[in-house]
Amino acid sequence: MGDLIDFLLARIQQDEARIRALMTDVGMVGQTVLRHHLTQNLAECDAKRRVIAHVRDVDWDHEPASDYDYMLTFLQHMALPYQAHTGYQSAWRL
Repeated sequence: MGDLIDFLLARIQQDEARIRALMTDVGMVGQTVLRHHLTQNLAECDAKRRVIAHVRDVDWDHEPASDYDYMLTFLQHMALPYQAHTGYQSAWRL
């Protein structure tokens, strides 16, 4: 699960960097809707990081195997938008 988490965090960081660059370029008052969507996208990046942090904080030695499998599947779903990335591993495909 560690490789998948590292992969997701790297993609989220890239997404955030792209969004912040777009927000810097937008700057014009007429672009309020676009800025709103970009702000929402940044919030989504933060939410994804929080989910990953929660998964990392779980002591998997003391949790049922079914919980581990559930969280792994959840992270695999989070990785689906990045399937075309060269770092995406076929083992993560559902």
